[in-house]
Amino acid sequence: MSPLSKKLVRFKAELVIGNYTCCGFIENISEYEVYLVTPVFYFDSLTLEMPLEIRFSPVPGETLNFPCKLKWSYKTPPHGLTSSMGVQIVEHIPGYKNFFHTVQ
Repeated sequence: MSPLSKKLVRFKAELVIGNYTCCGFIENISEYEVYLVTPVFYFDSLTLEMPLEIRFSPVPGETLNFPCKLKWSYKTPPHGLTSSMGVQIVEHIPGYKNFFHTVQ
């Protein structure tokens, strides 16, 4: 499998930027990137390369928490009520690669 292979998923996640935290959904993942959707009103001033953190629980009792940086973001059409964003995983945490390879 290519390191750029993406897997479609649907995980509830928390996105943390500075002192702000909001809930969203991870829509797809790869070994090095995550695509997620969040409510747009939380982050109107996102900038490229902005550091952030993603937290999610792929299985009950296990939380993955890793640092990322923003690669791209836009308001999701047609109503612009959500933001779609791509983030790059800056540092792999123990267990993420194993988790990624077992996700179906």
